[in-house]
Amino acid sequence: MLTILLFIIILICLVYNSSLVIAGASNGLMLWYNNVLPILLPFMLVSNIIVNKISSLKHPDSSKSFYAFMSTFLLGLLCGYPLGAKTTADYVKSGIFSKKTGNILLPICNNCSPMFISGYVIHITLKNSISFGETLFFIYFPYIFYSLFIILFLHLTKKEKNRNTKPQKNNIPPHTNIKDTDLIMTSIVQITYVGVYIMICSIIIEFLLHLNIFSEYITPAIAGVTEITRGLSEISNYHYSDAIKKALILGVTSFGGLSAILQTYKVIKKSGLSLVYYIVLKTICGITTFYMILLFV
Repeated sequence: MLTILLFIIILICLVYNSSLVIAGASNGLMLWYNNVLPILLPFMLVSNIIVNKISSLKHPDSSKSFYAFMSTFLLGLLCGYPLGAKTTADYVKSGIFSKKTGNILLPICNNCSPMFISGYVIHITLKNSISFGETLFFIYFPYIFYSLFIILFLHLTKKEKNRNTKPQKNNIPPHTNIKDTDLIMTSIVQITYVGVYIMICSIIIEFLLHLNIFSEYITPAIAGVTEITRGLSEISNYHYSDAIKKALILGVTSFGGLSAILQTYKVIKKSGLSLVYYIVLKTICGITTFYMILLFV
């Protein structure tokens, strides 16, 4: 009942502020159409084909795991959200990765692409005030550090568990080769969901900027946490100090934003991967990046 009441209130707000809804939806869909669709759709199609081919290989499990790791890192690092999450989830569903491995890889491989960081973050929002190498270090170092710590912790706890439990068989259903037409349709559906989530977050930002829900000082930061492309522009244009501006921009870039979380949730939904773990680690890494910039830049 409360959920229905909440959605009725949201609907009334949307109708009453229809101009904001139209502006936010237009900005979000144009962003998706001009910048996301032409780049991400081909990569999504290629990634679906790669995952399908690797999953159906007759090689030993160790060889399949190696190819899966390489493709996950390459697609995730080169293509950005949500391709890293999608590739990881696909390999978990096919049985090549365990859920534990998938959860560890998910935050590392599902980040902004180097093209976005170099072109938009550094050149447009930071005005080339920090180098590409430094930016990559401050964004990726927390992920590597925390992931290694988690791997070490899991390794130690696994040894303890193995003393008290018997090994279990991993009953993974055999992978079936998917037709190319199904892969094309899957890619189209996935990229459409990405567009819907970007549009929703763009509408939220429009409300944040025009209704003065929060103080003027924190609104750009909240916009960045909601959708990074529009949000980083708002942070860049606000009169923060240079140090705070750099820290916010790179911290938000490391976190990824609500839009990226929704996209990630969609592609990992049926894989058994933990969205809670993903959000917690992304938040920790974003905050770590923020304070590293304040301390060292």
